[in-house]
Amino acid sequence: MKQNPSKIALIFSTVCVLLLNLAALIEYWETGNPGRPFSTICYILGDICIVIGWIQFLLEKKKAK
Repeated sequence: MKQNPSKIALIFSTVCVLLLNLAALIEYWETGNPGRPFSTICYILGDICIVIGWIQFLLEKKKAK
């Protein structure tokens, strides 16, 4: 089975961003502090970038068929 480096990188990035979001959510539940606006914006931008990356990956995969 041929490994696709871009798919592996995308999966790794997705897992990392999900873990960061989970850590921020747990901190929010424990302290009730939503965090600073800059960090919140960074989390949201990270989520958006991951979604864009998956959309691009799936479109390229569909185009290759």
